[in-house]
Amino acid sequence: MLISESAWEEMTCLFAPSLGTMKNSFNDRCLAAGVRRDWAGWNNGWVFKGIYGYVGEFFFDTFDDCGDHGSYHDFKKVTGIGFSPYIYHGFQYNFTSYFGMDVGIIIPSVFVITAQWSFR
Repeated sequence: MLISESAWEEMTCLFAPSLGTMKNSFNDRCLAAGVRRDWAGWNNGWVFKGIYGYVGEFFFDTFDDCGDHGSYHDFKKVTGIGFSPYIYHGFQYNFTSYFGMDVGIIIPSVFVITAQWSFR
């Protein structure tokens, strides 16, 4: 079944998906998949956003070691899959349509500050 273009646009406006890889703090290669949701935006450049992600093992050999340490391993003992959920909420200020900064927290207690460039 194919998704119609208007349905796809509506879905991706609600949640902006992303997919990639990263090395965790134990230097293990992990799959990173997530969605971003802008919960509120104001005309003065401010946006309240959430990012909800999965970082963990995947069925390719490259990602086999991701669940061997830390919270990834704790989840693996319970679920059989080594991963760590990421739940982030923060405020972003867009200085221009191409540059913004945000500050927020990854639950339960990781403080984050980022700068973002857009090449649209």
